[in-house]
Amino acid sequence: VDSPLLWIISLERYVRETGDIGFLMKLKPKLTEILGFVSKRTNSGFLIHDLDEAETWMDTLRRGDAAIDVQSIYYGALKSSKNLLSVLKEETEDIDKSMKKLKKSFEIFCLNEYCADRLFKGKPVEIKTANPLLSVFFKLCKQPEKIMETIESPEFTSEKGVRTRSNKEFGFSPSGYHTGSTWSITTAWASACEFIINRPEAGWFYLKKLIDDLERDSIGCIGECWDSFNSRLIGCGLQLWGSGFIPSLIDDYMLGIHIDSINKEIRISPKLPEEIEWIERTRMIGKNPVKLIFKKKDNKILVSGKIPFTLIKE
Repeated sequence: VDSPLLWIISLERYVRETGDIGFLMKLKPKLTEILGFVSKRTNSGFLIHDLDEAETWMDTLRRGDAAIDVQSIYYGALKSSKNLLSVLKEETEDIDKSMKKLKKSFEIFCLNEYCADRLFKGKPVEIKTANPLLSVFFKLCKQPEKIMETIESPEFTSEKGVRTRSNKEFGFSPSGYHTGSTWSITTAWASACEFIINRPEAGWFYLKKLIDDLERDSIGCIGECWDSFNSRLIGCGLQLWGSGFIPSLIDDYMLGIHIDSINKEIRISPKLPEEIEWIERTRMIGKNPVKLIFKKKDNKILVSGKIPFTLIKE
């Protein structure tokens, strides 16, 4: 159920970075189709799923009616849809209402110290999983620091990264595919979230765990999941969403590069960990590759490069 939502988020990023409005216009019917599909499956602001089969990324488990990860991605997709329709100068009132309703309804997930994994018949299921990370990722959670403190604790963080389920929970198994193993995707979520809440050392800690895997199991690849006690590979040796997250973690979250070709702006909010003094990245800005140099000096991070857009350092 999250695939069409992620498609919207990816489309918005492509259009924003390239300024390819013609491509957006060609795909507008598909965007409209997805929004129509989603609107028919909402209740109390939530996107309902698992009606007939497992539909979340944890596809070995039935997690109806409303999983926290799905609702978080749904919020991100609504935000991206609003941005896309705004580019086309189209009405966004219905999307604004949906975002407002979802944000208000989302409060039911927020417990005292952590967040519920899902709702069942409108009631929070208080099992501790890694899925609340996505509520931090999409900035829906009101207590991101508490979420991250729990994730950083031994009940979630293993040698390889972040477990799918707390090792204190009923049903935990260190080699359970979605019930306790460590995944590259959950570790990537944790890294991104730490950078988002301005904790670069912790973000770098999880990012290094992913990078370290490049020299293990399948050389040059990042694996899917591991036993969270003995670090034995139990999934495939190359998982695209684990590998693909590394450039994003560096560019989007550590360096904070956000390219807006439509408005001819580039926003940069770097958060370099202590051990990194200098870093270069080449990105397509407009139609040309541009080398960006990030360098620490006098407790500041200086950014230089022949940037064709307005540079806004945040």
